[in-house]
Amino acid sequence: MTICFCFPAIDGRLNDSMLEMKRLAQQAGHAVVQLSASPHDRARGMIASQALATGADWLIWCDDDQVATFDQAIGLVATAESMGADLMSGMYVCRHLAERGEMAPNFSPRVGGKFTIGEGGGPYPITSCGFGFVAVHRRVFEKIDAPVCEYGKAWFLPLVEDGYHLGEDRSFGVRADRAGCQLYVDTRCLVGHVGKRVYWPQDFLGAVSA
Repeated sequence: MTICFCFPAIDGRLNDSMLEMKRLAQQAGHAVVQLSASPHDRARGMIASQALATGADWLIWCDDDQVATFDQAIGLVATAESMGADLMSGMYVCRHLAERGEMAPNFSPRVGGKFTIGEGGGPYPITSCGFGFVAVHRRVFEKIDAPVCEYGKAWFLPLVEDGYHLGEDRSFGVRADRAGCQLYVDTRCLVGHVGKRVYWPQDFLGAVSA
């Protein structure tokens, strides 16, 4: 099993958490791809193409507005491998809504209802998620039906679903779900999201349903 760490850095910089993630990944001998480009869908597609070219089995995506650890990243892959999952996301909240005091998880659950975060949590099936902190197996990219473009496929090309213009990451999830891939979030893997401050899922323990 081989891993490539993917670092989209729109302004060319990584926060301290992601710099440490990158350092430890390189120290452990994992492939690393970092790219500054815009718009998001094109940048992610170009990163994916370069990461897949390394021959890695797993691509771990680490956005520059996340606060997470190297051990959490490796843990996502281990959990996914143990379940035969195709994608495993960490648990973080939408910072824009968090700044208004609202709980908005980074994923769309396959079945609505309550979920547990932190201790007592675990992998929950989802239909899509953000790409702030997520491990994706290369077979997902191979299965997805997406337009061919200059760097391979436009895996992250935004979709319009039920009248909603989806972001590039949610669009990837929709395509992966339609391709029959098994997508999960591990709600034990608590990740910070940088906004006006760092927002943590455990800040919202009283609102755990989706």
